[in-house]
Amino acid sequence: MGFILITSPAWGQSSSQACSDGILIFSRDFESGDLSGFTDNPKRLKKTLKKIRVVTKPVRHGRYAAEFTLYRKDQDDVNYRTDLVTSNASGDYLRLHIGRKYWYGFSTLFPRNWVPDTQSELFAQWHASPDEGEDKRSPNLAIYVYGEDYCIKKRWDANKISDKESIPSKILWCGKIEPDKGIWIDWVFRVKWSFHEDGFVEVWKDGNRILSDKGPNSYNDKQGPYFRFGPYKWPWKKDEEEAPSTVSKRIVYFDEIRIGDENACYELVRPPQ
Repeated sequence: MGFILITSPAWGQSSSQACSDGILIFSRDFESGDLSGFTDNPKRLKKTLKKIRVVTKPVRHGRYAAEFTLYRKDQDDVNYRTDLVTSNASGDYLRLHIGRKYWYGFSTLFPRNWVPDTQSELFAQWHASPDEGEDKRSPNLAIYVYGEDYCIKKRWDANKISDKESIPSKILWCGKIEPDKGIWIDWVFRVKWSFHEDGFVEVWKDGNRILSDKGPNSYNDKQGPYFRFGPYKWPWKKDEEEAPSTVSKRIVYFDEIRIGDENACYELVRPPQ
């Protein structure tokens, strides 16, 4: 794999530094022609898989990518999400560790006919697993869609048991979707998961570093977050009168999904050039 120069390197890392000690914890590019390596809640996995296709066009690299479709009126009654989770060797969610550093790379494409909606959504998220006695919470890091904009948002809580009504949050970056429609966008995240001040999030979009945030970015849980991707439009849980939309369907394409350990680098998790 060839290397590129990064305009804004990671902290303490040369822009041309190779990562010979880096390990890919997870790597899937759909070149198997199927969705192996991914999973979902067993209660809805079969329904989820009906709305995901491995396609030959468009692709970021190689022969295949994955097309995720979400319908407002869904015959299987799961009309608010079509998403998958990276899995480990046993087929369970690939949950990583609080206090450690990781690299994530993936590519997305919004179709040319994509239009903004009045209702919010997201398409990539890092989600925590609540400890015993805790309610479910919103993802601690995600790429949201608010109208015409992408927005990267984090949440955190150092309390052992979170109170959903008082969890802090912060929008780290926003950018317009319109210029990106119909083209592949490469995302690279470097994260240290922490509910203390030593946490950080760095993000590159198409090779350009768009944010560097220091501070907490996770919940105080026994297990670290797992990566979930695909359109998730929670307002559609409500009926159309209560949550009116200007769209009735969402399509997002994904390719080249990789997760690296703390010794990985940009070059290891980015898509092949």
